[in-house]
Amino acid sequence: MKYERDTRMDQLSKRRARENANLFGRLSAAAAASRTDAQRILKTVCDLSVVEWRVLWDLYETGPLTERDIASNQRADHS
Repeated sequence: MKYERDTRMDQLSKRRARENANLFGRLSAAAAASRTDAQRILKTVCDLSVVEWRVLWDLYETGPLTERDIASNQRADHS
C-alpha cells in the first residue's frame, strides 16, 4: 500500500514539474489571475466592470460604433 502511494505521489510530482515548466500549461492560470486582478482594480478605482471598460476603450480607440460592431470586436453576442 505504501509503495503504491509513494509511486502515485512520485508520478504526481513529476507531472506537476512538467506542467510548471510548460508555458502553455500555465497560460490559462495566468489569464484567470490577470482577469481577477483587472476586475478588482477597475471596480476599486472607477467602479467599472471589465466589459464596461472594454466598451469604453473600443469607443475611445475607434469613435462611434454600433452595438454589433462592439460585439464583433469583443467576440461577444450583440444582444
